[in-house]
Amino acid sequence: MQPRYDLHFRIVIVMVAVKLATSLPERLLIGALVEKEYEGHWRAIEKAVENLNLNLFQNMVVIVDRDTIQPQDSFQAQKKVCRMSQTGIAAMFGPVSSLAAGHVQSICNAFEIPHLQWRWDARDNRDYFSINLYPHYLTLSKAYKDAIQHWGWDQFTILYENNDGLTRLQEVLKTSDEIKTPQITVRKLEAISNSDYVSVLKDLKRRGEFRFIIDCDLRSITKILHAALKIKMISELFHYFFITLDLGLLDLEDYRYGSANITAYRLIDPARDKVVNVKTDWLRHAKKGHESPLMGYAEIEGNSSHTLLTETALAYDAYELFAYALMAYSKVQEVATMNQPCDKMYTWRHGNSLLNYMKSSAIEGLSGLIKYDGGERMDFVLDLLSLTPKGLEVVGKWDRKHRLNITRENVTPTDTKITNKKLIVTTYIKADIGIGDLTINLVREQAVDFTKPFLTLGITILFKKPAPKALNLFSFLSPLSFDVWVYMIAAYLCVSFMLFVIARFSPYEWCNPHPCNPDTDEVENQFSVMNSLWFTIGSLMQQGCEIAPRALSTRLVAGMWWFFTLIMISSYTANLAAFLTVERMVSDINSADDLAKQSKIKYGLYGGGATQEFFEKNQLPLYIGMWEYMNRTKEHNFVKSLDEAIQKVKKGDYAYITESTTAEFVIHRHCDLMKVGGLLDSKGYGFATPTGSPWREDLTEEILRLKENQFIDQLYTRWWTKEMEAANCDTEKSASASSANELGVENVGGVFVVLMGGVVVGFFVSLCEFIWKARKNAKKDKQTLCSEMSEEFRFAVHCFGSKKTKKKQDDEITDNGLQFMPLTGSRQHVHSKEVYA
Repeated sequence: MQPRYDLHFRIVIVMVAVKLATSLPERLLIGALVEKEYEGHWRAIEKAVENLNLNLFQNMVVIVDRDTIQPQDSFQAQKKVCRMSQTGIAAMFGPVSSLAAGHVQSICNAFEIPHLQWRWDARDNRDYFSINLYPHYLTLSKAYKDAIQHWGWDQFTILYENNDGLTRLQEVLKTSDEIKTPQITVRKLEAISNSDYVSVLKDLKRRGEFRFIIDCDLRSITKILHAALKIKMISELFHYFFITLDLGLLDLEDYRYGSANITAYRLIDPARDKVVNVKTDWLRHAKKGHESPLMGYAEIEGNSSHTLLTETALAYDAYELFAYALMAYSKVQEVATMNQPCDKMYTWRHGNSLLNYMKSSAIEGLSGLIKYDGGERMDFVLDLLSLTPKGLEVVGKWDRKHRLNITRENVTPTDTKITNKKLIVTTYIKADIGIGDLTINLVREQAVDFTKPFLTLGITILFKKPAPKALNLFSFLSPLSFDVWVYMIAAYLCVSFMLFVIARFSPYEWCNPHPCNPDTDEVENQFSVMNSLWFTIGSLMQQGCEIAPRALSTRLVAGMWWFFTLIMISSYTANLAAFLTVERMVSDINSADDLAKQSKIKYGLYGGGATQEFFEKNQLPLYIGMWEYMNRTKEHNFVKSLDEAIQKVKKGDYAYITESTTAEFVIHRHCDLMKVGGLLDSKGYGFATPTGSPWREDLTEEILRLKENQFIDQLYTRWWTKEMEAANCDTEKSASASSANELGVENVGGVFVVLMGGVVVGFFVSLCEFIWKARKNAKKDKQTLCSEMSEEFRFAVHCFGSKKTKKKQDDEITDNGLQFMPLTGSRQHVHSKEVYA
């Protein structure tokens, strides 16, 4: 029988040893109170319990007694906690609402049951049996203060929804004692609609507020940003610092490209290995149709089922902290729960020790290192997020020991030209002088101090030079318009006809054709139709003729005609010199007004520069219309570089709007380009210095001295004009200016054409006269036309003879200066009634 007793003794010893090694019951109950809107918190605790039941506790199962309450319903909370404590719980989790949590905390303190929370709480003297995984509010407030100090804000506005917001920003409000007494505006945001957010932001914008610290519910952030977007407050001028740890969970796609400074801290790093593994497990669980902890506020705009809220992660960490502390405590003490009805004041003897184990533990959770100092969680790391076109990016880290550490990208110096002229102040860097082509304007002056401008400039238009007009063969007609030429021909014919008529009416124009024979019966009028035409054309051509008016009436007409020809010929001669010697280049546009009124020539600018800002903010109707056109066609007319702009201008039908310094630099290197019109505005380049810097006055004095000594002008000439000698623009200009242009055949060729045309016409007229006369002579001499023409032709080609025998029929030829047909209508018999018409 002895061996049997030994075996039984050994079995009892082993069972006692196993029991002492674990010191845990087979079944342990914990309580959890959650509000319905925070269902994800309970799911996170449930997942943590399932995970640690498998991987941590070998011979024990933790069971969660969960119940839901209405937010801020302290009566329900008290009633349900009493029910749970009566069944014997080892810890109490939740709730989140402050009023209900306060009552639960009081009960747990009375029964010495550890109470785990993960909510923001501003009470410094927290109850003894409570532990909160949310970072301490004063430590968070210091992190906010460090960010404000780093940005160097001396004026900002605090917008808050409730009094807790001011508590969260205690350290920020105290900065007035340390940093130049910043001007702080505090304004409360009531529960208002989107339209009211617009009115509030409009009022702040009108007051010149550009920096905002906003403490609001996560559901209000997108409403505020949407209101800011509607009134154009999403730009590089504005900075929004949100007091939330969940900004990364919102959909900020609409604001990524607005250049606005949107920043916030976060506690949960989604790239941490443990976070990735836990989320992957939860997503796999959700795909099977089970409810997932990855749920938060259903009302959050842009929220999805994959969202991990900070408080959800903290709820998961709360159970892990409890489980690891319980496991450590169970190694030194057997743990057993007890029933504790609310009507009897029993305390749990393990509660105090278990809570101390939790406060002295240090574990790695979803929220990073969980470690307590004096009962408060203070050793944690925050990521500073900033919205960029790529999304929210980490730009710095904060911890209690090292404070805010900004991460900067390494910048490799290059020879790339500065093409973006817009100064965007997103990060303040300590430097003594900012040097570059920085345009001085109001917005930049609010951020830095500028010196006096060392170079004055403005916005102008770069355009292609018009090609010289092709010379016309009859360019000598250009000095007078077509209408003037028609009027001159009409005047010539009218004056000739009137001279003929007046001469026939005037008795003083009828004279004896043979003065040596005073007894002749015939008088003659020299102003026949052909003679009148000959007289007026001779005067017009500044030539003389043997015909001279005798009567006062005809002389008056002739004098007025001579005066007319004097003015016309003088005007023609003066204008002819300019037309023949100067190459006229007529541009399609001569000003911004011409550019805006037409639709053929497209125009644009460099996107994102100071020139674009000028058109965006200008209130003149002309520039408003130009900006609307450019903004509407920016995909085709905006350029990304200066080289692209030059190529578009050279192709024609495109005008590039840029700063005058850039335009002058380009036209001195590209002879086929030019500036059009004057400057659209006036501004200057200056050096930037920190606000209040003593260097500003010294630099300003030196700039003024260099301008008075013409040194800056010399530099401008050197780098803008002398460097363009390779383009030979100056050589061409100097050659054209030093001597008048030589006239080529293309300038005066039309005169030769007219001369040759007149000679040819005269020759054919002479042939007609020759044939006409030969035909009459042949008829009277009773010869054939060919024989008569042959005889006359032989004499005509005998170039050495100028005399011939007069024929009888030649008596009809009159010697009046024109070898033409008989003009019998200009002779009358004196004292005779017969007049030849």
